[in-house]
Amino acid sequence: MRTIIRISALILVSVIITGIFAGSGFDARAMADDESELFAAIESHNSEAFEELLSRGVNIEARSPNNCTPLMYAAATNNVVAAKTLLDRGAEVDAKGFTSRDGTANSTALILAAETGSLEIAELLIQKGADVNYINSFNRTALFWAYKANKPDMITLLESKGATKEGKISDVKDSGDSKTGSENKGAALAKPSVKNDPVTAASAARIMACCSNMKTIEGACELYLMDNEDPKDKLTILELIKNKYLKKEPKCPLNKNSSYFLEVKGYKIVIKCPEHNKTLEEMIKTVDNLKKTNMLPDINNSSAAPAPSAPDAKKNATLKLFLEVFNKCTHDAAVTVQTTSNETKPPTRLTQYFYYRDPSNFRSDTHAAAQKVRMVISSAGSWFYSENDAKMTVIPPEKSAEIIAAMDIGSIVSKNIDLFELKESKDKKNNILIYILNKKTGFVSTYVIDGKLKVFKRLCTYPKKGIVGEDSVYGSYRFAKIEDKTFAVPKPKTGAAK
Repeated sequence: MRTIIRISALILVSVIITGIFAGSGFDARAMADDESELFAAIESHNSEAFEELLSRGVNIEARSPNNCTPLMYAAATNNVVAAKTLLDRGAEVDAKGFTSRDGTANSTALILAAETGSLEIAELLIQKGADVNYINSFNRTALFWAYKANKPDMITLLESKGATKEGKISDVKDSGDSKTGSENKGAALAKPSVKNDPVTAASAARIMACCSNMKTIEGACELYLMDNEDPKDKLTILELIKNKYLKKEPKCPLNKNSSYFLEVKGYKIVIKCPEHNKTLEEMIKTVDNLKKTNMLPDINNSSAAPAPSAPDAKKNATLKLFLEVFNKCTHDAAVTVQTTSNETKPPTRLTQYFYYRDPSNFRSDTHAAAQKVRMVISSAGSWFYSENDAKMTVIPPEKSAEIIAAMDIGSIVSKNIDLFELKESKDKKNNILIYILNKKTGFVSTYVIDGKLKVFKRLCTYPKKGIVGEDSVYGSYRFAKIEDKTFAVPKPKTGAAK
């Protein structure tokens, strides 16, 4: 979901600037329309902007890019004020939506609230008649997600309202998949468990092992692409081993003599198992289907709430290191960043100069396509300035607050740690690699950190598996006090357009 915000602290500005360069001048309307601003206001808990948008008549049943309604966004981000206002205005309490990395979930706001532990919102939804036993496309109820996310208070609330982890048989009249959400009360119940069948269990285990092998190869390819700006079209597993991106060649359990098929098309990675005759994406779907049909161990088989998990020491250590580097690089720091965005055709190349007093007071100068734009975000005032036509555009306080919130990646990850996976490793040059995965969107950011200087060297973002969205390379940092003049409005050049 977007806290459900894309993980790319020093890239967000380039995303905004890329839109600016789409035309000859700056158009403030290009930043977002009313509906997208509504989702941003809900997510950032910006009540003032939220109320203003509602007063302008924005559609409260609008859909986000991942097919969520504003009420679902409020539930997922624990925005109680927005949820109550939307419900009071007649928002559909059981609207279905949310497209995850695994496909169309057809979940409701109550399911999202249960997973994130938004207790007060769950109570509001139930008061408005939310179906506590609705089953989504993955055969899961709100109570199931409350158990899986280990939310004891949510479990107590839902069970007191008659919720079950499997849903009630009477609630499931249509055994087909819920594609539209509005026609069906839910998808079919999970099939009886067959994981005790030795033959089936062995087959499932081989599929899981093969899928794991392919993911290992994919990870090695992604590291290779980060280190090699001009990826080879005929990258092989042997070359990955030779260059120490892999320790040894993974083999499918069905045939230890065969090799996985590997093809790199630009920045897209295709991996296929000749024995199962499936690509990695197809294998992931197969594994998901095994989970849905109870052919693999699942939390739904437990009759009691799971015991609280012990703190993840490795994850906490990785977060601590990331915050240390992030704070260092965004306080009285200046750096040049060369960015290539593959999300435009042809790819956009930007040179950016960042000046950070802190994450709430910074300046960026962006040069691309013969145009130069400066953006200043500060407590004294925020604005865009186009050097080509000497045009200045003030950034409204609510938009400035939104940019600051999205730029402070350290806070986003810290405050929503359960939504992210953090992993740490080292490359062959002894750089530290930190991977941050948004569990809901699948968006991955890979930070390369200088092990000695503890500064960012490179950042690659992956909006989809195996596809590099943006690649940013950082120059040398200069750490010194950022003077007030850094944030001063530029004086128009003689003869410049007014």
